[in-house]
Amino acid sequence: MEDTLLAPLIFWAIYTGSNLTALILLWATIKHPGAGRAMLSIFFAACCLINISKAMEMSWLYAKEAEIITLPYHFFLGKALGDLGKPILWIIAGCQGLASIALTRKGLIFVLGCWCGMMLLIALFPLGLRAAFPAPAFAALALYYLQKSPSHTVLTGKTR
Repeated sequence: MEDTLLAPLIFWAIYTGSNLTALILLWATIKHPGAGRAMLSIFFAACCLINISKAMEMSWLYAKEAEIITLPYHFFLGKALGDLGKPILWIIAGCQGLASIALTRKGLIFVLGCWCGMMLLIALFPLGLRAAFPAPAFAALALYYLQKSPSHTVLTGKTR
């Protein structure tokens, strides 16, 4: 009995926490770009580590979650890809790691890292509530604001 009550509470707690975190990321990026930049870099590094652990130990989890999400995702992840789930997780983790590193750089590498991060976050939109939507939209917007301001594309604030 407790499990059926606890599962929705945990889901909504994580959902609310994710959206609050994304709003804080957006606020920090607008008001304190350096802090927002560091937070986004840590966010992508953590996502990278989580996906690496899933790829190494639980690649079946993505296919299992696909059954719950939507029919097209179930077909795509479970049927069409088959045994490709593990390499796809490695690719996603690699992209997240590169985005994390790029956010610590300057110039074009930084801007490309922001756009890479935005694409990764936009790819989560079809997952809806399972991806804590609209949290990915808030985080993508934070990356957009961060790369849009030229003064935030260098680490020291000085241009050469």
